[in-house]
Amino acid sequence: MTSPELAGSYFSAFLSGLRDRELFMVVFLDNSNQIIETRILSEGGIAEAPIYPRNVLKAALNCDCTSVILAHNHPGGSLKPSWEDLLLTERMTAIFEPLHINILDHIIIGGTGYASLAQLGQMPKAAEKSASYEAITFKSQEEPASYSAFEMLAVATEEAAFDEEWER
Repeated sequence: MTSPELAGSYFSAFLSGLRDRELFMVVFLDNSNQIIETRILSEGGIAEAPIYPRNVLKAALNCDCTSVILAHNHPGGSLKPSWEDLLLTERMTAIFEPLHINILDHIIIGGTGYASLAQLGQMPKAAEKSASYEAITFKSQEEPASYSAFEMLAVATEEAAFDEEWER
């Protein structure tokens, strides 16, 4: 799978013209962007399909992929990414990035056409936000201690003295 056009064509075969329900699919890819597996991970109604990032992550780890392409259809035929589509893509990118699994694209199928978030320039940058898991809330963390240059010099001097003594 080497381009948004190929991904759009591939997912269109599964999702094109589907008007009675929304499906969410993922293609799992190897280092050469060859398909390892394609899965339907959620099926919903006309207006939405519930997506559980944990299930996507579990499937990705089970097939030992290095990249994924997300896709779903809009039963109403719209090719415009919704706010939820963008949020899902952002969250998935943040979750997968620390594991070195790339989210290459998110394809939206509407009617017989497709839209690629990568082509639209709407794929999130992983470093912009930290991973967000709905079931986990983080309490405010303590700020790391800051040291003055004098304190850092004193620590470095102590370490050097310790190293010299150790070498004897």
